[in-house]
Amino acid sequence: MLDGPILHKCYCPACSKEFKAVYGKPITETSYGEHLISNVDGITDFMKEIYGIVKSVNPELMLYINNSALRADVTGSNTRKVEPYVDTVIFIAGDYKPRSFYMHTYHETKLYYAQSLANGANVWYGIQGPFDQMNTEGGKAVIEMNAFINKHKDIFAGSKEQS
Repeated sequence: MLDGPILHKCYCPACSKEFKAVYGKPITETSYGEHLISNVDGITDFMKEIYGIVKSVNPELMLYINNSALRADVTGSNTRKVEPYVDTVIFIAGDYKPRSFYMHTYHETKLYYAQSLANGANVWYGIQGPFDQMNTEGGKAVIEMNAFINKHKDIFAGSKEQS
């Protein structure tokens, strides 16, 4: 699980040299759009290389980039471009965004989990507030769902995403 990579404007010798080779001009003379495309291509190439290395070690290992759905102008990552080089993980936030202290209800949480499991997804559940939030009704639903998964792991082990 990568919490990044992130690529902003970089003027290091390596980035400057690569930019000039691709665009035929110094990186300091770039337009906003050219620099954005350069960042996206850089992150995509980086993920492609990492993916190849990871899969050569063990094809069953999963590789995921956490920020691919954020804005490309912020991270340099474009979801559609890195998609071939990451594995699918479904994230469920336990709380309403951007209000990290308002947890989903018991039934909402059960539905999120159930629909993810029914579609063969590997669930990653997260809260961004204090651990006490797990004492809410939504938190209790997560504990129940995790216990259910653990009790029936023979059903879930080896499941694959269906396309």
